[in-house]
Amino acid sequence: MELSIKEIITLLGLLSAAIWFYWTQKFKPRVEFYVDCEFFRSNSDSDNVIAEIRFVFKNRGFVQHIIKHLELSVHGLMDDSRIICNEKNQNVIFKDKIFERSSVVPIGWYFWVRPNVNQVITKVISIDKRHSVIRVVAGFSYTDSKKSKHTAQKVFQVPDNNA
Repeated sequence: MELSIKEIITLLGLLSAAIWFYWTQKFKPRVEFYVDCEFFRSNSDSDNVIAEIRFVFKNRGFVQHIIKHLELSVHGLMDDSRIICNEKNQNVIFKDKIFERSSVVPIGWYFWVRPNVNQVITKVISIDKRHSVIRVVAGFSYTDSKKSKHTAQKVFQVPDNNA
């Protein structure tokens, strides 16, 4: 069976496209990112609870990722607060700033997430126990640039410190 030049060129083109696709997909960022939070009581007389916020990275790709920009903001609702929604998008407005948006990675430092590794980074903050609910928003960039952030947001119930 003899192949024509046209068939050979077509096969080479398909082979080149397959190699290019494999090569470029192999090195794309593949990080799953989410936030979690656990609360701790210091003592029953305290007006605050301790919140350990966890940034969970699951590297499903083939390359190590360096995290230099990891931002966090935490807002809350007091027990007696009315729930107010943004009229445009119906998002609940969390009025109280508990932790103003800032980086949790010191300048000049970084964390890395190796391939096939689950990496957990934590930040411990204090929360007024009168807050019934908090919203945690976190984001990171794959590179030094602060553009194209990968973000996660989650709402947590603050446990009753008197229980």
